[in-house]
Amino acid sequence: MIDILGEFYYIDFDGLNDFLVSDTSFYSGTTTDTETTTTWDGNNNVVGTQTTIINKDKPREINAVRFEIIRGFIDDIGGGDQDEIQDPTLGATNIDQMSLRFKIAYNTLIYYGILKIAD
Repeated sequence: MIDILGEFYYIDFDGLNDFLVSDTSFYSGTTTDTETTTTWDGNNNVVGTQTTIINKDKPREINAVRFEIIRGFIDDIGGGDQDEIQDPTLGATNIDQMSLRFKIAYNTLIYYGILKIAD
């Protein structure tokens, strides 16, 4: 493992999945449809009606906006643009020299439980 800011970190894939695909998203859950069938006799009189309730599971979908933002954040903390000062230990003395992009990405990934400290 590589020491980053005095700790060992990893990306929690369960946390990433929970962030990108949530049960509270607009696209997940169950929809309920009703279907009514009416039976007629030969004189156009209603003989009976039957209502059927149909529950359908909606597929869980990845939130594309969140995916792109998190992908960019992971790229930012991984040095995707290579404009950071390259120091394999990333000690506390270099934290002031980190870009605003790195700091926001790092803090956001920690906050949402995607980047975690290894035990």
